[in-house]
Amino acid sequence: MIKANGRKCAEAISKWHTANNVWQARCSVVAFTTLAKENKYTSLLLKSNAKLIKREERFAKTAVGWILRELSKVNKQIVVEFIAENRPYFSRESHENAIKYFDKDKKKKMRELFKVN
Repeated sequence: MIKANGRKCAEAISKWHTANNVWQARCSVVAFTTLAKENKYTSLLLKSNAKLIKREERFAKTAVGWILRELSKVNKQIVVEFIAENRPYFSRESHENAIKYFDKDKKKKMRELFKVN
């Protein structure tokens, strides 16, 4: 839907990150899973991720990990920076998802630097 309808659609879906309903809020990033590598919506994703990672619900946090995993395919540094800025909010699961495609040494370093709950 986003690919077919462009930026206005992307912006509308991205705003769902403020929804009280965790499933709607989660969709604010999950809807971009196949588009994350295109690097067109990174700023929208980071804004939504910043809101979702602070929620207590497991599925909000896992959505962040998934999108960061996809973003890491094109820009690992942006993922490192996001984790550094939001480290206290990460669960172990969301952190591991985010660094899934890092090389072995970088994963080890990320795990040591950013101990997560």
